[in-house]
Amino acid sequence: MLETDFPKTMVDFEARFGTEQQCREYLARQKWPDGFRCTRCGGDQAWQLRCRSIWVCARCEHHHSLTAGTVLHGTRRPLRHWFLAMYLVNSSKRGLAATELQRHLGCCYQTAWTWLHKLRIAMAGNDPKPLSGTVEVDEAYFGGPRPGKHGRGSEDKVIVVCMAQKRGLGIGRIRLDVIQSAGFAELERVIRSNVTCDSRTITDGFRAYVGLGRSGYAHETRTVKGSGKQAHEVLPCVHRVFSLLRRRMMGTYHGGVSARHLRAYLQEYTFQFNRRAAKTVTHLFQRLMERVVQDQCLPYRAIVGGHMVYAAPAARRTRGPVRFAQPQTIHARSHIHRSPCRRAHKEPRPSPPYALPRRSSCSTRQPHCTSDLSQAETPFQLFRA
Repeated sequence: MLETDFPKTMVDFEARFGTEQQCREYLARQKWPDGFRCTRCGGDQAWQLRCRSIWVCARCEHHHSLTAGTVLHGTRRPLRHWFLAMYLVNSSKRGLAATELQRHLGCCYQTAWTWLHKLRIAMAGNDPKPLSGTVEVDEAYFGGPRPGKHGRGSEDKVIVVCMAQKRGLGIGRIRLDVIQSAGFAELERVIRSNVTCDSRTITDGFRAYVGLGRSGYAHETRTVKGSGKQAHEVLPCVHRVFSLLRRRMMGTYHGGVSARHLRAYLQEYTFQFNRRAAKTVTHLFQRLMERVVQDQCLPYRAIVGGHMVYAAPAARRTRGPVRFAQPQTIHARSHIHRSPCRRAHKEPRPSPPYALPRRSSCSTRQPHCTSDLSQAETPFQLFRA
């Protein structure tokens, strides 16, 4: 639900959402635009717990959390920090890195990265209307320099397909997606899910696009080879989008985007590119908030696929800074005290008067016990010089 009297500048935004209560009231209006409705009894009357984001139904006293079932589910940080993060993400034209958000919020890198990734995933389904009219389609390969073939057919790279809607000499809306292979079946699936069937598609002379005419599209082929023009002159819209995207990946993220999470970065770029003509930054904030309150919670483990972004060292968690034990120095005679037959080198302890006589534990191992250290075979000899 868009509000007309929404703040337009950073100063007005901080004054509007400077306290937790202000953030709770706005979040409640976004989660229940038609008023509060209890999920258990259907009641429409509730009261709020003091200093907490929980509404209690007046009929059945069922507790409803503002952040439950949303992107903010289970958060331990203040809501105004989330609001500030969403504002910074949408106000930056070149993208927001996790290290920069970490400096703004004073949190750890893992928290900043997780927040940004949750917001990127929430941006995915904000534009359900497919592209129409004249649409340029092309694919590109993302990845660092690799030995071998360049361009189509290169290995160990991610294929990104771009669909750009032409609007005169400019670009309208775009769609970006990651595909597994540059075959006709994969390309047709992506184009059908993002472009209407009555659209006019323009591609290069790649043979995988030949079947688009049989799929119902008005297909136009523009061959780059032999035309005397460069690829960005034949298909200017998609190549302009790819150029801006590569500049963002290298300038803001310094190329540190893994193939596993590339689709989320593409969703963020698509969300901001399609709303680049918005008069205020807070318009993007409100559109993003609509998705935040509708999307389900996605925990950190589900985002990274069960792997940590930065795995913590195997050390005991204690209060305060983590301290690691110093490596122990292995001495030449240390094997005497670690050997199973160490009692052969030590004087037996006097037995108490009420104990039974103790049988020697080294009676069967006596041939292996020796006082010559040079002949002793212990595991520690592997680490000695």
